[in-house]
Amino acid sequence: MKRLILLGALGLLASVAWAQTAPPPATTDFKSDICVVCKMAVTSKSYAAQIVNDGKPLFFDDIGCLVQYERQGKIIPEAVKARYVRSVAGDAWLLAEKAVWVTTKDVRTPMGYGFHAFVDKKAAEVFVKAHKMAQVVAWADVQKQVPDSMGMGSDSMGKM
Repeated sequence: MKRLILLGALGLLASVAWAQTAPPPATTDFKSDICVVCKMAVTSKSYAAQIVNDGKPLFFDDIGCLVQYERQGKIIPEAVKARYVRSVAGDAWLLAEKAVWVTTKDVRTPMGYGFHAFVDKKAAEVFVKAHKMAQVVAWADVQKQVPDSMGMGSDSMGKM
């Protein structure tokens, strides 16, 4: 009887874990996909972001645009199945909530928000050591620190 209860509990845990697995990121065309916020081409393999939902994926050229899109209520929270961002190395899609975030204004991002996503803490710390104004922040801090509107002017935009 104990064995049957244990097997049932394990099965329940496995099904819960399976149900909470994020859907995979959509394939991005870094030549023609357009940011739904600023309408610029999503060309940076190091800073692109996306929301996976029940419909068509939503692409962003900078994590700041994704945060603004959600903050402005342009998508209901329940519709967001996953948020992905590209690693600074440009070689992987990372779940935004699991990425290791660094903020700095001395290394530009496509729209000038200054947030950089890393696969792990070690990579983030190497970046921080190379940039004296950089610091590691949590995903919640990224969401809080993105301004409510772009309002940064074209002089804030730049490339890494």
